[in-house]
Amino acid sequence: MKNLLIFAPNLAMGGQERVALRTAQILKNDYNITLLAFEKSEKEYQHDNLDIIYMNMPKITNKFNYLLRITTILRKIHFIKRTKKEKKIDISLSFGDFTNIYNSIAKVNEKCVTSIRGYESFYHNEAIAKKYHNKADITISVSKGIADKVEQLYGLTKEKLKILYNPFDIAEIASKSCEKVDDYDFIDTVTIVTVGRLAEIKGYEHLIRAFSIVKETIKNSKLLILGEGVCQERLDKMIKELRLEDSITLLGHRENPYKYVAKSSLYVLSSENEGFPNALVEGMCLVPVVSVDCKSGPREILSDGDYKKTAKDVELADYGILTPPVTKSRNYSGDAIETCDEKLAEAIIKILTDNELYNHYKTKAQERAKHFSYEAYRENIINILEG
Repeated sequence: MKNLLIFAPNLAMGGQERVALRTAQILKNDYNITLLAFEKSEKEYQHDNLDIIYMNMPKITNKFNYLLRITTILRKIHFIKRTKKEKKIDISLSFGDFTNIYNSIAKVNEKCVTSIRGYESFYHNEAIAKKYHNKADITISVSKGIADKVEQLYGLTKEKLKILYNPFDIAEIASKSCEKVDDYDFIDTVTIVTVGRLAEIKGYEHLIRAFSIVKETIKNSKLLILGEGVCQERLDKMIKELRLEDSITLLGHRENPYKYVAKSSLYVLSSENEGFPNALVEGMCLVPVVSVDCKSGPREILSDGDYKKTAKDVELADYGILTPPVTKSRNYSGDAIETCDEKLAEAIIKILTDNELYNHYKTKAQERAKHFSYEAYRENIINILEG
């Protein structure tokens, strides 16, 4: 078997870190795998029976200490190169902005594969990113929308640019969804659920405003948000100002979100942008979904049509409902209702008050989720790594 190095920033609770670990688990019978991370974190995803190497080099807190910065960078490059040589790595696969750069710089004789997970990956130095993604043998994009942006910014050829959707363990999601919930009451309510970190990019203010409209029509509706983050205080304040404390719950992070989603009526994604929204696919395994048509991912997941199109109104797509992207007018204030809020509310009300439509999308969502199974991912990534 060939030797594969999977390189991630860390193995903590993040989307790209989870995909890195899933990739290692999926390919463990096809490759001799070594996991490399910059540092060990206090809270990490479970990673049994994997060969893991941590650099554990101190972070540079003083950005003006240029000598220390250069020395640390050179030490990291040396460490990565030495690891590749000692492990006789045939293929290296990196997840994350800086890991991509280090992986490319520290290329030895192996096939070097970088990956771009979302739009936030483009916020760093474009010239540096262009140079080192071009130096890699292959760059993987997590969606067609991201691939278009990569091609535009970095000028990669079609041969070097590949698209690979994230993997999902459908059976595990189904199994975990059956567990009992003892910290939230679903009885006699229509629960709308969403999962993700409490960050501005996730559009939860948009969702809360939309829900305030939904509540006027569906009196027994509730909104459940699973996650934690920097926007907690702001969202709490907004909920109180709208007098929705009895209807909206910020439950925090839960190790098993699936048991909450399965007992809810509808999953909603409200993000301002995404790379590939993992939580949306996980939601589709269990309930019908409504999603903002943000860049990128939701349309590719929910529609078989043109992925470059953007919803202008409520759109009944192939596998779920799409609504216009989040917008903020010039006169926008935190509690002001925007057109995009009204359209999201309209879509939620539509699916929750039409049993035929609801059952149609529940079936179609579950059918679509199977396209992102571990089996499909394994076949596709091996084709990329070996192609």
